[in-house]
Amino acid sequence: MKYLVAGCAVILSLAGVAAENPLIYPPADVLVYAKTLEPRLREIRRDFHRHPELAFEEVWTTAKIKEILSTVPGVEIREIPLKTGVVAELKGRKPELGTIGLRCDIDALPIREEKPDGHTYKSEIPGKMHACGHDGHITINLGAAMVLSKFRPEYGVRFIFQPAEETIPCGAPKMIEAGVVDGLAMLWGFHINATSDFGNVGWYDGIVMAGGYTLTIDVKGKSAHTAYPEYSVNPIVILSRVAVAIDGLKQTIRATQPYSISMMDLRCENVAHSASPATGRLIVKTRYHEPEVNVHLVKKIKEIVKMECDLYGATFEIGEEQGLEPTCNLPEMGPVVRENAVAFGLPLEHIFASMGGDDFGFYGWKVPSYYMTFGLRTSPDFPIAHTSKFDFDEKVLPSAAAMFASCALRRTYPALPKVSK
Repeated sequence: MKYLVAGCAVILSLAGVAAENPLIYPPADVLVYAKTLEPRLREIRRDFHRHPELAFEEVWTTAKIKEILSTVPGVEIREIPLKTGVVAELKGRKPELGTIGLRCDIDALPIREEKPDGHTYKSEIPGKMHACGHDGHITINLGAAMVLSKFRPEYGVRFIFQPAEETIPCGAPKMIEAGVVDGLAMLWGFHINATSDFGNVGWYDGIVMAGGYTLTIDVKGKSAHTAYPEYSVNPIVILSRVAVAIDGLKQTIRATQPYSISMMDLRCENVAHSASPATGRLIVKTRYHEPEVNVHLVKKIKEIVKMECDLYGATFEIGEEQGLEPTCNLPEMGPVVRENAVAFGLPLEHIFASMGGDDFGFYGWKVPSYYMTFGLRTSPDFPIAHTSKFDFDEKVLPSAAAMFASCALRRTYPALPKVSK
Protein backbone atom coordinates (compact mmCIF):
# COMPACT_ATOMS: atom_id res chain seq x y z
CA MET A 1 0.00 0.00 0.00
CA LYS A 2 1.42 3.38 -0.88
CA TYR A 3 1.41 5.67 2.12
CA LEU A 4 -0.27 9.03 1.59
CA VAL A 5 0.13 12.01 3.88
CA ALA A 6 -2.73 14.38 4.53
CA GLY A 7 -2.15 17.67 2.72
CA CYS A 8 -3.45 21.16 3.25
CA ALA A 9 -6.62 20.41 1.34
CA VAL A 10 -7.61 17.88 4.00
CA ILE A 11 -7.56 20.43 6.81
CA LEU A 12 -11.18 21.20 6.26
CA SER A 13 -13.87 23.35 7.69
CA LEU A 14 -17.20 21.72 8.38
CA ALA A 15 -18.50 23.57 5.36
CA GLY A 16 -16.81 20.85 3.33
CA VAL A 17 -18.75 18.09 5.09
CA ALA A 18 -22.05 16.93 3.64
CA ALA A 19 -24.96 18.43 5.57
CA GLU A 20 -27.47 15.75 4.56
CA ASN A 21 -27.89 12.56 6.56
CA PRO A 22 -25.33 10.04 5.25
CA LEU A 23 -26.87 7.10 7.17
CA ILE A 24 -29.66 4.74 6.14
CA TYR A 25 -31.46 5.45 9.44
CA PRO A 26 -32.15 8.75 11.24
CA PRO A 27 -28.97 9.50 13.26
CA ALA A 28 -31.04 10.66 16.24
CA ASP A 29 -32.75 7.27 16.43
CA VAL A 30 -29.43 5.43 16.38
CA LEU A 31 -27.87 7.67 19.04
CA VAL A 32 -30.93 7.58 21.31
CA TYR A 33 -30.96 3.78 21.19
CA ALA A 34 -27.23 3.61 21.90
CA LYS A 35 -27.73 5.78 24.98
CA THR A 36 -30.34 3.35 26.32
CA LEU A 37 -27.52 0.80 26.38
CA GLU A 38 -25.35 2.89 28.73
CA PRO A 39 -26.12 1.00 31.96
CA ARG A 40 -25.43 -2.33 30.27
CA LEU A 41 -22.25 -1.07 28.63
CA ARG A 42 -21.00 0.33 31.93
CA GLU A 43 -21.61 -3.03 33.59
CA ILE A 44 -19.79 -4.87 30.78
CA ARG A 45 -16.80 -2.52 30.85
CA ARG A 46 -16.35 -2.84 34.60
CA ASP A 47 -16.49 -6.63 34.42
CA PHE A 48 -13.68 -6.66 31.87
CA HIS A 49 -11.77 -4.09 33.93
CA ARG A 50 -11.85 -6.35 36.99
CA HIS A 51 -10.47 -9.28 34.99
CA PRO A 52 -7.48 -8.04 32.93
CA GLU A 53 -5.46 -10.58 30.98
CA LEU A 54 -2.14 -10.09 29.22
CA ALA A 55 -1.36 -10.69 25.55
CA PHE A 56 -2.21 -14.17 24.26
CA GLU A 57 -3.58 -15.07 27.72
CA GLU A 58 -7.06 -13.56 27.19
CA VAL A 59 -8.94 -16.84 27.82
CA TRP A 60 -11.54 -15.49 30.27
CA THR A 61 -11.91 -12.36 28.14
CA THR A 62 -12.51 -14.43 25.00
CA ALA A 63 -15.13 -16.58 26.72
CA LYS A 64 -16.90 -13.52 28.14
CA ILE A 65 -17.03 -11.78 24.75
CA LYS A 66 -18.57 -14.90 23.22
CA GLU A 67 -21.08 -15.12 26.06
CA ILE A 68 -22.24 -11.55 25.50
CA LEU A 69 -22.34 -11.86 21.71
CA SER A 70 -24.49 -14.98 22.01
CA THR A 71 -27.24 -12.77 23.44
CA VAL A 72 -27.18 -10.31 20.52
CA PRO A 73 -29.82 -11.26 17.91
CA GLY A 74 -28.45 -12.03 14.47
CA VAL A 75 -24.78 -12.20 15.52
CA GLU A 76 -23.03 -15.50 14.80
CA ILE A 77 -19.66 -16.39 16.30
CA ARG A 78 -17.12 -17.70 13.81
CA GLU A 79 -14.51 -20.25 14.84
CA ILE A 80 -10.87 -19.24 14.37
CA PRO A 81 -7.71 -21.36 14.91
CA LEU A 82 -6.45 -19.25 17.83
CA LYS A 83 -6.67 -19.78 21.57
CA THR A 84 -7.76 -16.21 22.22
CA GLY A 85 -9.64 -13.61 20.21
CA VAL A 86 -13.15 -13.58 18.78
CA VAL A 87 -14.64 -13.08 15.33
CA ALA A 88 -18.40 -12.74 14.81
CA GLU A 89 -20.62 -11.95 11.82
CA LEU A 90 -23.89 -10.10 11.32
CA LYS A 91 -25.56 -10.64 7.96
CA GLY A 92 -26.56 -7.54 6.04
CA ARG A 93 -29.86 -6.88 4.33
CA LYS A 94 -28.03 -6.81 1.00
CA PRO A 95 -25.26 -9.39 1.38
CA GLU A 96 -24.16 -8.95 -2.23
CA LEU A 97 -22.70 -5.57 -1.21
CA GLY A 98 -19.98 -7.23 0.86
CA THR A 99 -18.75 -7.11 4.47
CA ILE A 100 -17.36 -4.31 6.63
CA GLY A 101 -14.97 -5.07 9.48
CA LEU A 102 -14.97 -3.48 12.95
CA ARG A 103 -11.84 -4.29 14.96
CA CYS A 104 -10.86 -3.74 18.59
CA ASP A 105 -8.09 -5.07 20.83
CA ILE A 106 -8.64 -6.99 24.08
CA ASP A 107 -5.40 -7.39 26.08
CA ALA A 108 -4.29 -5.65 29.27
CA LEU A 109 -0.89 -4.51 30.58
CA PRO A 110 1.47 -5.69 33.35
CA ILE A 111 0.78 -2.60 35.47
CA ARG A 112 -0.36 -2.49 39.10
CA GLU A 113 -3.53 -0.41 39.32
CA GLU A 114 -3.68 2.48 41.78
CA LYS A 115 -7.23 2.68 43.05
CA PRO A 116 -8.32 2.71 46.69
CA ASP A 117 -9.27 -0.60 48.26
CA GLY A 118 -12.96 -1.27 47.87
CA HIS A 119 -13.24 0.57 44.55
CA THR A 120 -16.16 -0.96 42.69
CA TYR A 121 -14.21 -2.03 39.60
CA LYS A 122 -10.56 -2.22 40.58
CA SER A 123 -8.47 -4.93 38.91
CA GLU A 124 -8.73 -8.21 40.79
CA ILE A 125 -5.56 -9.59 39.20
CA PRO A 126 -2.39 -8.41 40.99
CA GLY A 127 0.05 -6.62 38.72
CA LYS A 128 -2.31 -6.53 35.74
CA MET A 129 -4.52 -3.68 34.59
CA HIS A 130 -6.49 -2.41 31.60
CA ALA A 131 -4.27 0.67 31.59
CA CYS A 132 -4.69 1.29 27.84
CA GLY A 133 -8.48 1.23 27.80
CA HIS A 134 -8.95 -2.04 25.93
CA ASP A 135 -11.76 -2.89 28.36
CA GLY A 136 -13.48 0.15 26.88
CA HIS A 137 -12.58 -0.96 23.36
CA ILE A 138 -14.19 -4.37 23.88
CA THR A 139 -17.29 -2.71 25.28
CA ILE A 140 -17.59 -0.22 22.42
CA ASN A 141 -17.34 -2.98 19.81
CA LEU A 142 -19.92 -5.04 21.70
CA GLY A 143 -22.11 -1.93 21.85
CA ALA A 144 -21.68 -1.50 18.10
CA ALA A 145 -22.88 -5.09 17.64
CA MET A 146 -25.96 -4.33 19.74
CA VAL A 147 -26.70 -1.17 17.76
CA LEU A 148 -26.28 -2.95 14.43
CA SER A 149 -28.48 -5.80 15.57
CA LYS A 150 -31.23 -3.22 16.14
CA PHE A 151 -30.51 -1.10 13.03
CA ARG A 152 -29.64 -3.80 10.53
CA PRO A 153 -27.15 -2.54 7.91
CA GLU A 154 -27.21 -3.33 4.22
CA TYR A 155 -23.61 -4.57 4.33
CA GLY A 156 -22.60 -7.56 6.39
CA VAL A 157 -20.49 -6.73 9.44
CA ARG A 158 -17.56 -8.68 10.89
CA PHE A 159 -16.70 -7.90 14.51
CA ILE A 160 -13.03 -8.58 15.27
CA PHE A 161 -11.84 -8.78 18.88
CA GLN A 162 -8.07 -9.09 18.52
CA PRO A 163 -5.67 -10.39 21.17
CA ALA A 164 -2.18 -9.13 21.93
CA GLU A 165 -1.97 -5.60 20.62
CA GLU A 166 0.45 -4.60 23.38
CA THR A 167 3.31 -7.01 22.62
CA ILE A 168 5.87 -7.91 19.99
CA PRO A 169 5.16 -10.33 18.37
CA CYS A 170 1.60 -9.03 18.27
CA GLY A 171 -1.83 -10.37 17.47
CA ALA A 172 -2.76 -8.68 14.19
CA PRO A 173 -0.51 -10.84 11.96
CA LYS A 174 -1.92 -13.98 13.59
CA MET A 175 -5.47 -12.80 12.98
CA ILE A 176 -4.58 -12.04 9.37
CA GLU A 177 -3.08 -15.53 8.99
CA ALA A 178 -6.32 -16.92 10.43
CA GLY A 179 -8.20 -15.26 7.57
CA VAL A 180 -10.24 -12.77 9.61
CA VAL A 181 -9.90 -9.98 7.03
CA ASP A 182 -10.43 -12.15 3.96
CA GLY A 183 -13.21 -10.77 1.81
CA LEU A 184 -13.65 -7.50 3.73
CA ALA A 185 -14.54 -4.40 1.73
CA MET A 186 -12.99 -2.17 4.40
CA LEU A 187 -11.85 -2.26 8.03
CA TRP A 188 -12.37 0.30 10.80
CA GLY A 189 -10.51 0.63 14.08
CA PHE A 190 -10.33 3.12 16.94
CA HIS A 191 -8.74 4.04 20.25
CA ILE A 192 -10.11 5.95 23.19
CA ASN A 193 -7.81 8.94 23.52
CA ALA A 194 -6.71 10.63 26.74
CA THR A 195 -5.06 13.49 24.85
CA SER A 196 -8.30 14.66 23.15
CA ASP A 197 -11.18 16.43 24.86
CA PHE A 198 -14.07 14.31 26.05
CA GLY A 199 -16.50 13.27 23.32
CA ASN A 200 -14.39 14.46 20.39
CA VAL A 201 -14.16 12.19 17.35
CA GLY A 202 -10.56 12.30 16.15
CA TRP A 203 -9.60 11.90 12.49
CA TYR A 204 -6.43 12.07 10.44
CA ASP A 205 -5.98 11.20 6.77
CA GLY A 206 -2.63 9.57 6.03
CA ILE A 207 0.00 8.03 8.30
CA VAL A 208 -1.40 8.47 11.80
CA MET A 209 0.92 6.18 13.82
CA ALA A 210 4.48 4.97 13.47
CA GLY A 211 5.97 1.67 12.48
CA GLY A 212 8.62 0.05 14.64
CA TYR A 213 11.77 -1.93 13.86
CA THR A 214 14.29 -3.69 16.13
CA LEU A 215 17.97 -4.31 15.42
CA THR A 216 19.86 -6.75 17.68
CA ILE A 217 23.60 -6.18 17.30
CA ASP A 218 25.84 -9.01 18.57
CA VAL A 219 29.58 -8.29 18.71
CA LYS A 220 32.27 -10.89 19.30
CA GLY A 221 35.64 -9.59 20.47
CA LYS A 222 38.37 -11.21 22.56
CA SER A 223 38.61 -11.73 26.30
CA ALA A 224 41.81 -10.99 28.19
CA HIS A 225 43.06 -10.69 31.76
CA THR A 226 42.35 -7.22 33.12
CA ALA A 227 46.08 -6.87 33.90
CA TYR A 228 46.70 -6.98 30.12
CA PRO A 229 43.80 -5.11 28.46
CA GLU A 230 45.96 -4.46 25.40
CA TYR A 231 45.38 -8.12 24.43
CA SER A 232 41.59 -7.78 24.55
CA VAL A 233 39.02 -6.73 21.98
CA ASN A 234 36.45 -5.39 24.39
CA PRO A 235 32.81 -5.39 23.12
CA ILE A 236 31.87 -2.87 25.82
CA VAL A 237 34.08 -0.26 24.21
CA ILE A 238 32.92 -1.14 20.69
CA LEU A 239 29.20 -1.16 21.49
CA SER A 240 29.48 2.05 23.50
CA ARG A 241 31.01 3.76 20.48
CA VAL A 242 28.35 2.22 18.25
CA ALA A 243 25.56 3.48 20.53
CA VAL A 244 26.93 7.03 20.58
CA ALA A 245 27.39 7.06 16.81
CA ILE A 246 23.87 5.73 16.17
CA ASP A 247 22.39 8.31 18.50
CA GLY A 248 24.28 10.95 16.54
CA LEU A 249 22.38 9.99 13.38
CA LYS A 250 19.50 12.05 14.69
CA GLN A 251 21.66 15.13 14.13
CA THR A 252 22.59 14.24 10.55
CA ILE A 253 19.49 12.71 8.91
CA ARG A 254 16.92 15.26 7.80
CA ALA A 255 13.95 13.10 6.80
CA THR A 256 10.76 14.68 5.46
CA GLN A 257 8.76 12.42 7.79
CA PRO A 258 9.32 11.93 11.54
CA TYR A 259 11.44 9.12 12.95
CA SER A 260 13.17 8.19 16.20
CA ILE A 261 16.10 6.01 17.28
CA SER A 262 16.32 4.55 20.79
CA MET A 263 18.96 2.44 22.54
CA MET A 264 17.02 -0.22 24.45
CA ASP A 265 19.65 -2.50 25.99
CA LEU A 266 23.44 -2.89 26.17
CA ARG A 267 24.94 -5.84 27.97
CA CYS A 268 27.96 -8.14 27.83
CA GLU A 269 28.58 -11.67 29.02
CA ASN A 270 29.28 -12.25 32.70
CA VAL A 271 32.95 -13.15 33.24
CA ALA A 272 35.36 -13.47 36.12
CA HIS A 273 36.21 -10.23 37.86
CA SER A 274 39.72 -10.35 36.42
CA ALA A 275 38.77 -10.86 32.78
CA SER A 276 37.14 -8.67 30.16
CA PRO A 277 34.12 -10.02 28.22
CA ALA A 278 34.36 -11.47 24.74
CA THR A 279 30.78 -10.90 23.56
CA GLY A 280 28.17 -8.18 23.88
CA ARG A 281 24.77 -7.17 22.59
CA LEU A 282 23.11 -3.83 21.79
CA ILE A 283 19.40 -3.55 21.00
CA VAL A 284 18.29 -0.56 18.94
CA LYS A 285 14.71 0.37 18.06
CA THR A 286 13.58 2.72 15.33
CA ARG A 287 10.17 4.31 14.81
CA TYR A 288 9.15 5.90 11.56
CA HIS A 289 6.27 7.01 9.39
CA GLU A 290 7.70 6.41 5.91
CA PRO A 291 9.19 2.92 5.32
CA GLU A 292 11.83 4.47 3.04
CA VAL A 293 13.14 6.47 6.01
CA ASN A 294 13.60 3.29 8.02
CA VAL A 295 15.45 1.60 5.16
CA HIS A 296 17.90 4.51 5.20
CA LEU A 297 18.25 4.38 9.01
CA VAL A 298 18.97 0.63 9.01
CA LYS A 299 21.57 1.06 6.25
CA LYS A 300 23.38 3.78 8.24
CA ILE A 301 23.28 1.74 11.46
CA LYS A 302 24.82 -1.26 9.73
CA GLU A 303 27.57 0.95 8.30
CA ILE A 304 28.41 2.24 11.80
CA VAL A 305 28.56 -1.27 13.27
CA LYS A 306 30.85 -2.51 10.50
CA MET A 307 33.14 0.50 10.76
CA GLU A 308 33.61 0.17 14.53
CA CYS A 309 34.06 -3.60 14.47
CA ASP A 310 36.58 -3.38 11.64
CA LEU A 311 38.48 -0.70 13.56
CA TYR A 312 38.86 -2.94 16.64
CA GLY A 313 39.08 -6.30 14.89
CA ALA A 314 35.77 -7.70 16.11
CA THR A 315 33.09 -9.66 14.27
CA PHE A 316 29.37 -9.00 14.39
CA GLU A 317 25.92 -10.24 13.49
CA ILE A 318 22.77 -8.11 13.18
CA GLY A 319 19.30 -9.52 13.70
CA GLU A 320 16.31 -7.59 12.34
CA GLU A 321 12.66 -7.75 13.36
CA GLN A 322 9.69 -5.79 12.07
CA GLY A 323 7.76 -4.76 15.18
CA LEU A 324 4.87 -2.68 13.85
CA GLU A 325 3.85 -1.38 10.46
CA PRO A 326 2.91 2.31 10.19
CA THR A 327 -0.83 2.83 10.53
CA CYS A 328 -2.07 4.61 7.41
CA ASN A 329 -5.61 5.97 7.21
CA LEU A 330 -6.80 5.93 3.62
CA PRO A 331 -7.81 9.52 2.85
CA GLU A 332 -10.73 8.23 0.77
CA MET A 333 -12.27 6.82 3.98
CA GLY A 334 -11.89 10.03 6.00
CA PRO A 335 -15.17 11.63 4.84
CA VAL A 336 -17.09 8.68 6.32
CA VAL A 337 -15.80 9.54 9.80
CA ARG A 338 -16.35 13.27 9.44
CA GLU A 339 -19.81 13.09 7.88
CA ASN A 340 -21.05 10.48 10.36
CA ALA A 341 -19.81 12.51 13.33
CA VAL A 342 -21.56 15.61 12.01
CA ALA A 343 -24.76 13.61 11.55
CA PHE A 344 -24.62 12.57 15.22
CA GLY A 345 -23.72 16.07 16.38
CA LEU A 346 -20.40 14.87 17.77
CA PRO A 347 -17.47 17.33 17.79
CA LEU A 348 -14.65 16.62 15.34
CA GLU A 349 -10.96 17.00 16.09
CA HIS A 350 -8.14 16.87 13.54
CA ILE A 351 -5.68 14.88 15.66
CA PHE A 352 -1.91 14.96 15.22
CA ALA A 353 0.04 12.08 13.73
CA SER A 354 1.80 10.18 16.51
CA MET A 355 5.08 8.35 17.01
CA GLY A 356 3.07 5.83 19.01
CA GLY A 357 2.18 2.57 17.34
CA ASP A 358 -0.60 0.02 16.99
CA ASP A 359 -0.60 -3.29 15.17
CA PHE A 360 -3.69 -2.10 13.30
CA GLY A 361 -1.10 -1.02 10.71
CA PHE A 362 -0.65 -4.63 9.57
CA TYR A 363 -4.25 -4.75 8.37
CA GLY A 364 -3.65 -1.82 6.06
CA TRP A 365 -1.55 -4.00 3.77
CA LYS A 366 -4.51 -6.34 3.28
CA VAL A 367 -7.68 -4.24 3.31
CA PRO A 368 -8.58 -0.52 3.06
CA SER A 369 -8.45 0.71 6.65
CA TYR A 370 -9.07 3.74 8.86
CA TYR A 371 -8.38 4.35 12.56
CA MET A 372 -10.26 7.04 14.51
CA THR A 373 -10.19 8.16 18.16
CA PHE A 374 -12.75 8.99 20.85
CA GLY A 375 -11.66 11.72 23.27
CA LEU A 376 -11.59 11.17 27.05
CA ARG A 377 -9.81 14.20 28.54
CA THR A 378 -11.84 16.08 31.12
CA SER A 379 -9.07 18.09 32.82
CA PRO A 380 -5.51 19.32 32.10
CA ASP A 381 -4.05 16.66 34.41
CA PHE A 382 -6.12 13.77 33.00
CA PRO A 383 -4.09 10.53 33.38
CA ILE A 384 -2.82 9.21 30.07
CA ALA A 385 -2.85 5.57 28.98
CA HIS A 386 -0.24 3.10 30.23
CA THR A 387 -0.23 4.66 33.68
CA SER A 388 -1.44 3.11 36.92
CA LYS A 389 -4.19 5.72 37.47
CA PHE A 390 -5.71 5.61 33.99
CA ASP A 391 -9.51 5.60 33.96
CA PHE A 392 -12.29 7.33 32.03
CA ASP A 393 -15.88 8.53 32.17
CA GLU A 394 -18.07 5.72 30.86
CA LYS A 395 -20.53 8.17 29.34
CA VAL A 396 -18.30 7.98 26.27
CA LEU A 397 -19.29 4.36 25.65
CA PRO A 398 -22.75 4.73 23.99
CA SER A 399 -21.79 7.61 21.68
CA ALA A 400 -18.58 5.81 20.69
CA ALA A 401 -20.52 2.59 20.06
CA ALA A 402 -23.01 4.48 17.86
CA MET A 403 -20.20 6.21 15.97
CA PHE A 404 -18.31 2.95 15.42
CA ALA A 405 -21.49 1.18 14.33
CA SER A 406 -22.23 4.01 11.91
CA CYS A 407 -19.24 2.94 9.81
CA ALA A 408 -21.52 0.11 8.60
CA LEU A 409 -24.71 2.21 8.30
CA ARG A 410 -23.90 4.40 5.32
CA ARG A 411 -26.08 5.01 2.29
CA THR A 412 -23.00 5.06 0.06
CA TYR A 413 -19.27 4.50 0.45
CA PRO A 414 -16.40 6.02 -1.52
CA ALA A 415 -14.60 3.98 -4.15
CA LEU A 416 -11.51 2.57 -2.42
CA PRO A 417 -8.18 1.59 -3.99
CA LYS A 418 -6.87 -1.93 -3.74
CA VAL A 419 -4.06 -2.30 -1.22
CA SER A 420 -1.10 -4.66 -1.26
CA LYS A 421 2.41 -4.90 0.08
